[in-house]
Amino acid sequence: MQSTTQLQAKGSTSSGLDSLKRNSRKQIHILCSQKKASILEYVKRAALEAVDVDLVLHVKPKNDNGTSLMDAMFHAILDQPKSDGRDSSTFGHILREAPEGKSFEMWNKKLKNNKFCLNGTANRFSTLFAVKSTEEITFIREAAYLTATMMKNFVVSKLENVIDEEKKVLHSTLMEETEKDFASGITGVVGAKYKNYCSNIAKTFLIDADHLQSRACGVLLKAHEVVIGSSKPGNGLNTTYQAAFFSRGKGCSGL
Repeated sequence: MQSTTQLQAKGSTSSGLDSLKRNSRKQIHILCSQKKASILEYVKRAALEAVDVDLVLHVKPKNDNGTSLMDAMFHAILDQPKSDGRDSSTFGHILREAPEGKSFEMWNKKLKNNKFCLNGTANRFSTLFAVKSTEEITFIREAAYLTATMMKNFVVSKLENVIDEEKKVLHSTLMEETEKDFASGITGVVGAKYKNYCSNIAKTFLIDADHLQSRACGVLLKAHEVVIGSSKPGNGLNTTYQAAFFSRGKGCSGL
């Protein structure tokens, strides 16, 4: 097993760990629940045959914080020989994500105690997941359609009615009504999930806005329209950024 290692932390709950993944050149160690392990069993052979990678599953018992399994994973890393100028103490880490849950906090504590050198991998994972198949693009479009439909046909009209009639409605109540009106796929007031692909949309309602707020909103709306118009196949993100930047014009003066 080669010495280069990476870590990815995925999802957490208030009770603890969802899954932790540590990659090496020949092995991927995953600490997860029995349910996820059962799913991952199906890809073990495929991973080995396709890319010569051994998937090592560390199954965390229910109500266990996974401490002993974490120690085993760290020992496996530290036992790797240093070769090709690589240091086995280097860990790929998603630095911007704060740990949530006792298990993740325990993992981060052990990570610091072992004095690993952390190397940010967020951009690498982003690049890896950016490539989408035709089927995935369809799922993303469907998720976006569900969100846009809910926003247009229910949320906007509901909020406008609440504002116009000066009703007092809890955010939680509005969310529950939105979910009942639409489908179980709605994960928030303006979010939808379709075949594990999510989309979100936000809309700002200005109430008794002053002149400066109205101008700011107008500038943002114009920039939004320009961004949508310039987001076409073949255009780089720098093109979209420049279009939004120059769309501000004189309307931004004083903001």
